[in-house]
Amino acid sequence: MHPAPRHRDQARTVAARIRGALADPGAAAADTGPASPWGDLSLANGYPGVSLAFSGSPLGGADHARLAAACLDRATTAAAHAPPGATGIHDGTGALAFALLVAHRATGDHLDALDRLATRWPRPLHAATTPGLGIGADGLTGIGRHLLARDGTATPGLRAVLAHLITLSRRTVPRHGRTVPAWWSAHDDRLHLGLAHGIAGPLALLSLAHRAGVVLDGQRDAIERLVGLLTDWAVRQGDGILWPAHLTPDEWAAGPRHWSPAPSRPTWSDGAPGTARAVQLAALALGRHDWHTLAHRALLPLITQDPEKWGLDSPGIRHGWSGVLHLTGLLAAHLDDGRLRLLHDEIASILLAHHDPRSRFCYRFTAPDGRPAASPGFLDGAAGVALALDTYAGGGGPAVRGWDMALLLA
Repeated sequence: MHPAPRHRDQARTVAARIRGALADPGAAAADTGPASPWGDLSLANGYPGVSLAFSGSPLGGADHARLAAACLDRATTAAAHAPPGATGIHDGTGALAFALLVAHRATGDHLDALDRLATRWPRPLHAATTPGLGIGADGLTGIGRHLLARDGTATPGLRAVLAHLITLSRRTVPRHGRTVPAWWSAHDDRLHLGLAHGIAGPLALLSLAHRAGVVLDGQRDAIERLVGLLTDWAVRQGDGILWPAHLTPDEWAAGPRHWSPAPSRPTWSDGAPGTARAVQLAALALGRHDWHTLAHRALLPLITQDPEKWGLDSPGIRHGWSGVLHLTGLLAAHLDDGRLRLLHDEIASILLAHHDPRSRFCYRFTAPDGRPAASPGFLDGAAGVALALDTYAGGGGPAVRGWDMALLLA
């Protein structure tokens, strides 16, 4: 049995304070700073994201259910006037659908609202061909994760998403006179390897579906091809490896031998811990010990470095300490390395040290442009911090209420 988290009591206290600061959803929306834009239908910084702080908490209870419902009511009102669209589950009606699903798992309520909203969702095949919809957690793969969590079976919608991802895994496309994988992003002309926008997202979904018994022809091969691509681009550093967060056409053409390893920030969105978790899920799905080793090697550069030198400057889930805290707990559960448990506690200590009771939402956040930001939401704000601390206090591992499904982590 693993020892209890060293900072368990403090983590629970700070998480409770954050939820107190979020208890009035109207005030939370009004007090969001201009540097961190509020969106009524957003997991990043909106009512669906704030609702997760209550419905996603392992503590549960009637008060949490009531506060989550208050957020969901406001989001539902906003959704009535929002156009349906293929927006994944991080924004728009998809964000509300995911928040309703987590609330339903917590209390058994909200099923009628969830079923009504499903009629406004885009058909998955239409979503797959929507221009600008990414392949990662914020796009088609996020939609697939919701469908898997919603029904747990091979529904037509989920099969359509998985089949499209399997097809993409086989295809190549021309780009600047070169042949590149079909995962290539037309948005910024790069191949992304991370969970939020890149190939680790489809790898995680295909693996999670496989573990749940939803298996299509070609799914195992697709998983193997994706891990193979990550294996090819795993550049050795000492006993560990480094992955690029993304590749340009020139870098892809030159190949991994000519890529100059440069440590990237260890974030959920495009850093090594998130990608390692996708590889770990594939290892669990197909029983591949060598892939567990690959995931472990990706963490060695972090284990052997002072976390204060990682370059993280946000407490949030997407790009900061909360995301890597939760990831470390998940990864440690399946890797026999006691240093990961120690690192889990150390990250928690750093995150707790950033707690600022004078700040509106108990933490100081930083906007992408570097300005201070008041952020109550999930991906980029206080709700995500509370959930990560709650889960840490419970010993780590997959979130009890499933809030981490939106991150493709479980």
